[in-house]
Amino acid sequence: MVSSYGDIGPDPFALVVDPCGFLAICSDGRPAAPSLGLRPGLTIRLSRERATPG
Repeated sequence: MVSSYGDIGPDPFALVVDPCGFLAICSDGRPAAPSLGLRPGLTIRLSRERATPG
C-alpha cells in the first residue's frame, strides 16, 4: 500500500486510499480494473499471502 498515486513504484499494482476514502487498486497511477477484469460494484476480497516457514 502506498500513500499517494505518485508513490506507486515498478510493481504491477498498488493499493491507494483515493480522495473519496475508498481503497483503489492502481497500476502506475491508472485504474487497474481493466487489467484485472474488474467492474464497478463488483465485490472483491483481498488477503495477504502468508509465508511458509523454512
